[in-house]
Amino acid sequence: MSFRFLLRPRWLAWTALVVVACVVMLNLAGWQFQRLDERRDRNEQFLARADQPMVDADEVLAPVGGDVDPTLEWRRVRAEGTYDIDGEVLISHRTFDSAPGWWVVTPLVLDDGTALAVNRGWIPFNIQPDDDRSAFAPPPGRVQVSGLLQPDQDRVAGPMDDPKVLPRVHLAELDRRSDVAVLGMWLQLEMQDPPVVSDELVLLPLPELTDGPHLNYAGQWLIFTTLTLVVYGVLVVRVARNGGDRDRDGGGAGSAPGVGPEPDGDPVDRGGSGVVGPTAERGVGVG
Repeated sequence: MSFRFLLRPRWLAWTALVVVACVVMLNLAGWQFQRLDERRDRNEQFLARADQPMVDADEVLAPVGGDVDPTLEWRRVRAEGTYDIDGEVLISHRTFDSAPGWWVVTPLVLDDGTALAVNRGWIPFNIQPDDDRSAFAPPPGRVQVSGLLQPDQDRVAGPMDDPKVLPRVHLAELDRRSDVAVLGMWLQLEMQDPPVVSDELVLLPLPELTDGPHLNYAGQWLIFTTLTLVVYGVLVVRVARNGGDRDRDGGGAGSAPGVGPEPDGDPVDRGGSGVVGPTAERGVGVG
């Protein structure tokens, strides 16, 4: 069984294609394993930070433009103040259970004169910015809130010329619109006193502390790689057992019928003018 046919240009091209495909799929599997490690690290980070003792937001946060400790993400903090209803904005293109909607972000003015942007939850898309939102309006007077700190979303693109809608929680833009200094992180609300009870306003869920789909995706790419190698290997072995990939016009076992050397034995006249063979050699003609 010879594999010399693999050196022919056509088979070299197919082999190169299989190798490239396998390298790409292995890289995709490695990328999914990397995503899995990042997700596990983020889950551990969330648990470690969220389990730390709760602190006052104004004690750990500086206003926009100041230094903000990135390790404060997912820290649980509390705050007390009065909601600035006029400064409330809707954050567009936000989903909940695959349904489109908005985030409702309202500044909470604290006793020291700064404001903490509070994400009070999600509302469905059928509620438009100009609609009446009194059913889930923030409570008047002093309010106590607690929740998880989240970083500024200043890197998300989108127009910011609508006074009622923003494409992300851009704290610098909120600070520009506000009469007071806005703190450098925003709060994902978990508890509020007095509470707002509404079927339309839904608190944002905590992150899912699972591995996600990355391990399954990595396994799929590894399976695809293995199948590609197995199928190609079986094909090569079958061709080798059949004598190699012989050219149809080059003679040999793969030659077309009627083309090639004559079989052993008497020569045969194929011109139709007479018989050539042993009888002609013995002087016997055709009479």
